[in-house]
Amino acid sequence: MSGLFLIIMGLARFGRLIEYIPISVTLGFTSGIGITIATMQVKDFFWPDARRA
Repeated sequence: MSGLFLIIMGLARFGRLIEYIPISVTLGFTSGIGITIATMQVKDFFWPDARRA
């Protein structure tokens, strides 16, 4: 969902508005996305589902 939000913002040319958002907010937002994706993958990495293989 967050990635989709970033894509839509990029396509709508809202990139110039990033100048008004503090870098700490931007870093926290993208770090949160990365952590969410990584934690969702841990289950599949350690306990693969044999039925999908």
